[in-house]
Order: sequence, then C-alpha cells, then structure tokens
Amino acid sequence: MDAIVVASAAAAVVVLMALTAFTAKRTGRWAVVDVTWGLGFLVVAVLSAVIGGGDVLRRGLLLGLVAAWALLLSSPIFRRGRGHGVDPPCPELKATGQGGFVPPV
Repeated sequence: MDAIVVASAAAAVVVLMALTAFTAKRTGRWAVVDVTWGLGFLVVAVLSAVIGGGDVLRRGLLLGLVAAWALLLSSPIFRRGRGHGVDPPCPELKATGQGGFVPPV
C-alpha cells in the first residue's frame, strides 16, 4: 500500500510540474512554477489521505494541516504575480542559466 501511495504521488507531481513547465514556457510567466510547487504538497496530501492507510481521523487532520500550509505557501506568490509581469529575478536567471540544474530554454 505504501509503495502505491508513493508511486501515485510521485507520478501526480511529475505530471503537475510538467504541465506547469509547459504552461510557463508557453505564456512566458515563470512565477507559476512557484505557485504550483506549493500546491504539489497538497496533491501529495490528498492522494495520501485518499489511498493511504491508517486512521481516517489522522489522515484527515494531516490533509487539513498540509492543505493550510500549501495554500499559505502558494497564495502570496499567486497574489503578488497576478496582473503583473514576471518576477524580477526570473528573466536574469533564465538568461544566465543560473539557479538550477535545468539548462536555459
């Protein structure tokens, strides 16, 4: 059961981040990756609560706590970037290829 939860969560996050990367490249708005990163925790928590084992109350409590944290993590970034251009560091990081292991696109 644990292996199924881990594999499902990993697959879901890979798909979520791949769709986000595709959308970010298409729109040129790279800050959406930061929002999705936080929401990825919520995806893992939902899958763990739904298909995981253990006490239902404990799974619900953990889901609620992770959901609150994920929304607190993602919502300020979403609000800050809504209606504005790209985050100031993004063009520089994209141009120089600094800040990660992914080559510039």
